[in-house]
Amino acid sequence: MPLDQPALPGSRINGVVANLGADLADEWERFIAECAVSGVRVFHFKEVHEAMTGRVEIEHLSQNTLGSLNPDALYLKVKHAIDWLAALVALFALSPLLVAFGIWIRIDSPGPALFRQTRTGFRGRPFTIYKFRTMKVEPAD
Repeated sequence: MPLDQPALPGSRINGVVANLGADLADEWERFIAECAVSGVRVFHFKEVHEAMTGRVEIEHLSQNTLGSLNPDALYLKVKHAIDWLAALVALFALSPLLVAFGIWIRIDSPGPALFRQTRTGFRGRPFTIYKFRTMKVEPAD
């Protein structure tokens, strides 16, 4: 179904087909970027044409296709593992400093050293963030 304006209709959309080589208005570029980030697959119209007809235009062979905006599952799993590994290495390397900050906060003021809060993350998934408490507990005036 063609879109007349850069907004998804209320029904569930599996993908968006666009001419990514065209000089699009800012609102359309923002719309396509939001679709890609929110998990709605974005396809270049030439990819769809190729899939439907089995024919590839010669000029299309030299273009960078939109596939680079839709990373494959292996890339996402490897990236996730590297992110976790880097976080663990940083945690162990910085743990003496983190413990010292925690002790300093506990000595400086009563209450827990860590502040915990649930936030909304990527694609609406909730996660819990832990931060060192930086505000003092004082009685209300």
